[in-house]
Amino acid sequence: MEAQEGFETRVFCHGERVYCRTHSDPYPIFAGRFAAKEACVKALGEGFGSLGLQDIEVKHMPSGKPYLSFSHDAKKHVSAVQFEISIAHERDYAVATVIAFTDRTDNGNR
Repeated sequence: MEAQEGFETRVFCHGERVYCRTHSDPYPIFAGRFAAKEACVKALGEGFGSLGLQDIEVKHMPSGKPYLSFSHDAKKHVSAVQFEISIAHERDYAVATVIAFTDRTDNGNR
């Protein structure tokens, strides 16, 4: 992140940057959020062409459970009615899983 000037502000929303910077080692936390954003667009089948990195924000409930929040413009691309998200990081690795539940009944591949 430090090698690419402006990367942090291009990729992460203000709230994400503040949250990550509260940790003594913010980089695994940033990596987990990046993984969650990528997992989200893959779960939606959209790719980053329709959704930008700043359109998806990882937030936390008071319990600490992460959830996804979308910008106003991105909500038209989000056909899922519910998301479940899990983020884990250990040493040099970060991983995230996003499951998108829809109300579709046509057995589509989405």
